[in-house]
Amino acid sequence: MVVTVSIGGGPERAISPYLASMSLVYSWAPDAVYGNASRPNSTMADWARKHHLATARYPGGEASYWNWEDPSGVMGRSTLDPTFTNAERAPPHLWMSLDEYLDLCAKAALRPLIGVNYNCHRNPWVPRDASIARAVRQVRHVLKRGFPGALWYIGNEDAALGNAEALAAHARAMRAVDPTAKIFFNENAITPASLERFLNEVGNDAFDGVEFHGKWPFGGHHTPLPPATFAEWLEEVPLLERTSGQTWRDKIAGMRALATKLGRPDFLLANNEYGLGHTENLVGFNKYTKSLVVVELALEMFVAGYDVAAFWDNGDGGLAANADRMLLSTAAGYRFNPMAIGLEMLASAANQTYLAVTTTQRRVHGFAARAASAPCLRLYLLNKLEAPQAVRIQLPAGGAPLLHAEAMVDTDDHWGTRRALDVSCDGGVCEATLPPLSFTMLSSDDKAPAPGGSPTRAAAPPSHAGSWGFTAASLALAALIFGATLARRRCRSRALRAAAHTTVCTTSEARRGSGRRRTSRTTGRRTPPCRR
Repeated sequence: MVVTVSIGGGPERAISPYLASMSLVYSWAPDAVYGNASRPNSTMADWARKHHLATARYPGGEASYWNWEDPSGVMGRSTLDPTFTNAERAPPHLWMSLDEYLDLCAKAALRPLIGVNYNCHRNPWVPRDASIARAVRQVRHVLKRGFPGALWYIGNEDAALGNAEALAAHARAMRAVDPTAKIFFNENAITPASLERFLNEVGNDAFDGVEFHGKWPFGGHHTPLPPATFAEWLEEVPLLERTSGQTWRDKIAGMRALATKLGRPDFLLANNEYGLGHTENLVGFNKYTKSLVVVELALEMFVAGYDVAAFWDNGDGGLAANADRMLLSTAAGYRFNPMAIGLEMLASAANQTYLAVTTTQRRVHGFAARAASAPCLRLYLLNKLEAPQAVRIQLPAGGAPLLHAEAMVDTDDHWGTRRALDVSCDGGVCEATLPPLSFTMLSSDDKAPAPGGSPTRAAAPPSHAGSWGFTAASLALAALIFGATLARRRCRSRALRAAAHTTVCTTSEARRGSGRRRTSRTTGRRTPPCRR
């Protein structure tokens, strides 16, 4: 049976740029991957720049107890702890300092998202005044490095609801140094009712947002919740936050309404550690299907309309239990796990305009995006069926035909790969066949449109003025205008060529002005050579 996929028909909205992101546990971020002082490569910086990532959460969950001025480099250990000894320190090339992180942000044009320690994970190691002073020095240091308007999160899974006064004191002192900062507090158990109590206690102006964490099937250990099976996952659409029984869409809907009621429609909601639960809570999954769960959870962040989201984590700490549930596998020489394919596809939707998608088969689901200034469409579909599925796609009015499709698919070794798919269009209808257990991106252009679209509630990334005569902001504006124009022209010209049954030049052919005559995929006729 063919599944009908309909694009549009509901309210459109901006997709936040900060859904294209990554997360860095600082003690799991070695120079070998990030190109820091001891190893000047640019592996992850290049990857982030290539896929237009907007931010990176640092230092991950270790914000709860780290000492940014003197990090230990060891997960779970802080130099602020009176029992800490120098013998415990990790070699500097195995972890990322704040300055190395800011170097990464500069290389990859990322807006910093930085954690602040405010209560040493509920340990009485530092008086509050000294803690606030350290946070203020941290903001000043980031400003000195050329990053005004950074995103900040205070604490990490350390009982924020019982420490509202201390959190607010840190936030106000930090904002006095940088009034353009966006400051979050962290509370995984946040609900509309607890958010209202918290904001009433600290005042509406103390924080710009709240971040919480949620993994599938759940994070940590939640007795009596049972592990999730592969068979259960196949049927669970949309994915649930099993600790509350809510969908990820419902989780923020109540908080969004509450913030609006309190006069804060701009209040930011972030899932800054989405990902997979402990390995023992995922029964019957392999490396590839675990990655497909990650991609589906990331997809939910787009559909639900989160303001910021970060997959936890880039690194696995060299732990065997983490090897197939994080972005990079240390044991495999820092090879990308399969979820990287789907996350790269989804990153192209960030900062675009969201279009709802409905289907006649609930286990085939997704969303669409388009650039604000061009008819280019991108359709993202997850096929949770264990068989190929034919789809008939109804385009929105004025939507350009879908000319290109690629899918994240399984392989014999479960590392996954990208596969090009055939797609055909006639008028306002396109047809394709989705591979089993796959994530597919179909687009009206075979290259991602330039980043654009309306900004979301989060402020625009800061400019980094240096020795150049132009600021990054002015360059970005110029690129946005040029990119939107180019995307619009590219979509229009390719749509006209498709309608006329002519061949589309590949990027490399157009660049070199290939003189070879080519054969049309649709008619079999010889066509003129590609020209620039």
